[in-house]
Amino acid sequence: MMGVGLLALPVIVIAQERIAGGALQQEASWSALKSLADIARSRADMALDKIAKMEACGQAGRIYAPGAAGADAQGCRPAVSQQTCTYSYSLKDLGGNGSNRGNYGTGNYSRCVAALPGPEYQLVSYDVCYEDLNECSSDGLLCLFSKQTCTFQ
Repeated sequence: MMGVGLLALPVIVIAQERIAGGALQQEASWSALKSLADIARSRADMALDKIAKMEACGQAGRIYAPGAAGADAQGCRPAVSQQTCTYSYSLKDLGGNGSNRGNYGTGNYSRCVAALPGPEYQLVSYDVCYEDLNECSSDGLLCLFSKQTCTFQ
C-alpha cells in the first residue's frame, strides 16, 4: 500500500504544478489585457474631452485651436480670421526696342520674368512700346510687377 501511495503523490504534485502554472499564465494574460483596456479607456476619455471642448467652441461660433493666435483660455478662437492685403506695383522699362510690334511671345515674357525685383513679386503684364508710332513716349519693353502682402488678425 505504501508503494501505491508514493506513486500517486508525484502525479498529484505534477498536476498541481500544471494547474498553478496555468493560473499564473492566465493571470498574466488578464493583467496585460486589463492594461490594454485601461490605455484604450484613457485615450477614449481624452478624445471625448476634446470633442466636448470643440462642441463648446462651436456653440459660441468659434473653433477649438488651443495655443493658436487669438485663442482664449478655453482654446477657442474666432472661426474666420480677418485678412488684410496690400498690393504694391512696380513698372520697369527694360529699354531698347522689344520684339516685333505686337509680338507678345516668350522672348519678351522671359526678359520680364528675368527682371523680377524679387521672389515675392509676380509679373502682371508687359508691353512693347514704339515712340515713332506714337504709342509711348519712348521705345522699350515695359514690365509691370505686383507684390501682395497679407496679414491675418
